[in-house]
Amino acid sequence: MTSKKAIITGIVAEFNPFHNGHKYIIEKARKDTGADYVIVVMSGDFVQRGSAAIMDKHARTMSALKSGVDAVFMLPVAISTASAQYFARGSVKMLADLGCDYLYFGSEDGDIQNIEKLQYIPGSVETPNNILAREYMDAIREYKLNIKAYTTKRIGTDYNDSDSTSGEIASASYIRKQLLSEESEDGGDINQLSPVIPPDSMSIFATYVKTNNLVNDNLFSEILLYKLLSEEKQGFDKYFDVYPDLSSKIISNLYSYKSYNDFANTLKSKDITFSHLKRALCHILLNIVDNDIEMIKKNNFSTYARLLGFRKDNEGIIKILQMRSSIDIITKLSDYYKDCSAESRRLLAKDIFASHLYSHFSNKLREVSHEFTKPLVIV
Repeated sequence: MTSKKAIITGIVAEFNPFHNGHKYIIEKARKDTGADYVIVVMSGDFVQRGSAAIMDKHARTMSALKSGVDAVFMLPVAISTASAQYFARGSVKMLADLGCDYLYFGSEDGDIQNIEKLQYIPGSVETPNNILAREYMDAIREYKLNIKAYTTKRIGTDYNDSDSTSGEIASASYIRKQLLSEESEDGGDINQLSPVIPPDSMSIFATYVKTNNLVNDNLFSEILLYKLLSEEKQGFDKYFDVYPDLSSKIISNLYSYKSYNDFANTLKSKDITFSHLKRALCHILLNIVDNDIEMIKKNNFSTYARLLGFRKDNEGIIKILQMRSSIDIITKLSDYYKDCSAESRRLLAKDIFASHLYSHFSNKLREVSHEFTKPLVIV
């Protein structure tokens, strides 16, 4: 008698930061798909809107695991900071290559058949969820992936609503705004966020607020300015998302630079969105060039999956994934980096550089711990 094949459901997330809406999606994913395991592919220290995450990837992994996720894998930074097309393809491809049965995501519509019919109408304003939903479905079709998409209707406030809550649900934008406004030497009062954040995550949030280790993009202002000034003569169009006209615009406005976010606002115009500009500046900061993305596309977006953490009571998921996966699963970064392919090493080097930069500027003591020494998060 053969045992039942485990059902694994995958979620794409940033958890920037983790909140009740995320916990709801995790619980719904397990229930709706009958999953034995729920795993997440998560952005690392830099996220899709071209910004640094408000808390590091290990804290966000801890929050997810404590709220029911069985394992968390990291999306390479060259993909996690890319536009929806690349972000979606890299995420879904990784989940499919790991052997997931389902891709689960929230959407405004909540109906997978309607999502499959979604087409972009030029000039229309779309929500980030609908944009990603369409790209997820395109990725499954384009690569003929053996993964079934399942969606549920988003609840609560709008994705970009930074000013209000809906009962126990608030957007990540709202929570980031509140957390950053509460930064102070004594940690500030974050109790107002307790209704919208799971209790296990609140203790993590409190530590980051108290130690003043929350991150915003302006922490990187000086290092970005150094990078822009040092490469002014060469221009910036080798970087991903920086086309020649934008490179010229950066150069012509360089001497009015005040800060990271202020410079993005200075460059903003009718023909280029703020999010595109933030991604472009982020790619300059992190040395992500066009050739990196071409290499990723050549390798069909998926060469490895770096494990960030797992639940000890469900550690069998790792063995199951190792048996199912068609790509390498990294459990010890230093060992893998030493023996991996040149393409994987090049992509990993971008991740390591980004993490070291983030570690330096996010740590109040300016201490950088090497990525090779950081243990898996196990709860």
